This record gives sequence, structure tokens and C-alpha cells, in this order.
Amino acid sequence: MTDDYIGYFKFYFDHYVDGEVVEHYRIDLGDGEEVNEREFSYLEEQVALSEEKSLQEEIKEKIEPK
Repeated sequence: MTDDYIGYFKFYFDHYVDGEVVEHYRIDLGDGEEVNEREFSYLEEQVALSEEKSLQEEIKEKIEPK
């Protein structure tokens, strides 16, 4: 690939719940941020929710002895 390359890349995201795909998502990078603003916002929210859930589980494990 060179600096003269013009195009876009497709990225696919699968959302798994209990080992099953519950959502399939695609973003075409190269179309511009404005075109994909809704998709980027959605993915950012999902990552934040996942991180929050992981943090809550970690705190719960530290508080509740086994």
C-alpha cells in the first residue's frame, strides 16, 4: 500500500452473549467520521458498558470473600 492509496476498510464486530452472536456490526473506515458517527458512538458506549461491568465484578470479588 502506498500513500496514494485511496479506499476504505471494512471492520466487522460481533457481540457475543453466552457464546452466541447476538449482533453483527460493520463500519467502513475511509468514508469519514461524520458518516460513521452513529456507529462509533454505539461502539464506544458498548465498550464503556463492558468496562464498567468488568470493574463492578472485580470490586465485588474483592469485597465478597469466597
